[in-house]
Amino acid sequence: MQRKTHKQSLPWHIIITMLLITSFITFGVFAWVYLVPNYEEIRVYSLDEVTTIFDHEKLEEIDVQIIDGTPYLSYTIMKELFDPYLHWDEGNQLLIMTTETQVIELKTEQLTAFFNSEPVDLEVPVRLIEETPYLPLEFFASYYSIKPRYVESTNTLIIESIGIPVQKGRVNVEEALVRLDAHIKEPIVARLNTNAEVDIIGQKGNWYQVQTREGIFGFVNKSDIQLAGIQMHKAAEEARHVPWKPLGGKINLTWEHVHRATPNPADIPLMPGVNVISPTWFYLKDADGNVSGSKASIDYVDWAHDQGIHVWALYDNQFDPDLTGEFLRNPEARKRSIRQLLGYAELYKLDGINIDFENVYYEDKDYLTQYVRELTPYLREQGLVVSIDVTILSSSPNWSMVYDRVAYADTVDYVMVMTYDEHWGSSPVAGSVASLPWVERGLQGVLQQVPKDKLILGVPFYTRVWKEEAQAVGSIKVSSRAVSMQLAWNIIEENNATVTFDDKAMQYYAEYFDGNDRYRIWLETVESMEERVKLVRKYDLAGIASWRRGFELPEIWETIQTFLEKQPKELVLED
Repeated sequence: MQRKTHKQSLPWHIIITMLLITSFITFGVFAWVYLVPNYEEIRVYSLDEVTTIFDHEKLEEIDVQIIDGTPYLSYTIMKELFDPYLHWDEGNQLLIMTTETQVIELKTEQLTAFFNSEPVDLEVPVRLIEETPYLPLEFFASYYSIKPRYVESTNTLIIESIGIPVQKGRVNVEEALVRLDAHIKEPIVARLNTNAEVDIIGQKGNWYQVQTREGIFGFVNKSDIQLAGIQMHKAAEEARHVPWKPLGGKINLTWEHVHRATPNPADIPLMPGVNVISPTWFYLKDADGNVSGSKASIDYVDWAHDQGIHVWALYDNQFDPDLTGEFLRNPEARKRSIRQLLGYAELYKLDGINIDFENVYYEDKDYLTQYVRELTPYLREQGLVVSIDVTILSSSPNWSMVYDRVAYADTVDYVMVMTYDEHWGSSPVAGSVASLPWVERGLQGVLQQVPKDKLILGVPFYTRVWKEEAQAVGSIKVSSRAVSMQLAWNIIEENNATVTFDDKAMQYYAEYFDGNDRYRIWLETVESMEERVKLVRKYDLAGIASWRRGFELPEIWETIQTFLEKQPKELVLED
C-alpha cells in the first residue's frame, strides 16, 4: 500500500522577510532615482569660443573677438543685431554710423573719430581682422541702448538692453546649486554663494530658471532664492528731435518751379493757406559732389518770410542715373555736397531742404539711403526741416523700387508721396494724370511703410492734353503735352469740347476732334482738388504738397485751405 505525500509550504516568517527585502530594494532604487541628489558637475561654456548672450538668449554663430579684454563684434553682426543702417566703405576703410543728429565716421586702426566732421579721441579703434571690420562694442553701446559685459572666467559676452525690466533674485542659503534642468538628478552647472544675484527668466514647477552673473543658464530650487524686485538699466535722458509743423494745423506746401531765374515776388499772387514753399534751386552738378545754387534768391526768401511762409529749397540729381551712381559711391563727394548745401542754407536763410532724387539705378539703392542718412543730421544741426520726395509703390526699379521708404521714414522729417503721372508724358495709352481711385490705392500702399504723421500727399496742378492719331496700319499713335488748369479750360472753350464726368477717374473729362485726330483731357478742377484734400483728412496725413505754383486756378488755394482747416465733423469722407 502506497503512502501519500504532502507538499510543505514556506513558513510565514520567511515570506514576510522576503517581502521586506523586496520593499527595501524597491525603496532604495526609488530613493536613488528620485530622492538622492546628483552631485556630478559639468561645464556648459567653452573657453575656446566666446559665448554670446543677448537679453537672456544664447546667440549662435556670433563673430566675436576679445582684444585686451575688450569685446569686438564684426560689422555684419552689428548691422544684423543693432543697426541696419551701419555703412562700411571698403575702398576707404571707413565705417559710418548715423543718428538723428550725428554722422560718426571711424577709420580702421585710428584713435580719432569724426562727429559731424569734428575730431573726437577714441580709447579703442575699429579693427580690421582678415579683411573683416570689427567694432568695439563699448563705444557703440550708448547709441544702441545696450549694456555689454565680458566675463573672462566663463569666456562669455553678456549684452543687456537698456529699459527692459528684469526680475532679480538673491540666494538665501549658504550654497545654492544651479542644475542643468529642473530636477535634483540633473548635473550641477554652477554653485552660488549666499547673496549671489541671479536673473529669473522663468519657472518650472518648484524651480526657477535663472541666468547667473557669469552667464550660466540653469535651474535653482525656489526655496533657495528670494525675489529681489524688478530692475532695469536706465538710459541717459536724451531729447528727441521733433520736426516743425504749423501750429495746430497741417503743412500746405507748393513747389516753385524755377527754370532759369526765380520769379519776382511782386508778380506772385496771394496764396491763402500756403505755409511752405519749395523753390527748385539746387541740383547736383557733377559726380564730385558740387551743388549748383545759382538760381537761389535772398529777396524771394525775405518775401516768403514776410508772408509767414517757410522756404524748403528743393535739391535734385538732374534725374541722371549715371551721374548719381558715381556720386553716391564716393564718400568724399557726398561730404562735399553736404558742406555746400549747408553753406547755401545759411546764406539764403532757408528753413528746410527737400530732397528730390529721381531715376536712380536700383543697384544704388543702399547708397542713396546712406546719403540721406548722412545728409539729414547735418541739416538738422543747422535747424533745417528735412523732407524727401518718393513715388508710389510700383515695379519700376529706377523710379520706385530704389526708394527705401521705411528707412526714409526713420530718418527724415517728412516724406512727400508724388501721387501723379499715373499716365506719364510718353504713355502709350491716354488717361488721367492722377485718377482718384489710383491715388488712394497708391497712398494706402505707402502708408504701409511711412507713418501718417510723416507723410505728405503730393498732388498735381497740371493735366495733359492727349492726342490720338489713327495710323495707316490700324494702330493709334498717342502723344501728350502738360498744361495748366487754366490752359486746359482755354483749349476746351476754343474747340467747343464736350465735358462729361468720368465715374472711374472721379474727374471731369473733355473730348474733341480735329479732323481724324481725337483730343482728350482729364481735368483738374476745384472738385477734384477737394477730393484729394479729403484724403489728407481721411488718413490724417501731415499735409499736402502741390506741383506746381502757377499752374493752379486762383480759387484752388481757398479750396485747399478750407478742407485742410475744417474740423473732422464738418467733412464728409467717403469710404
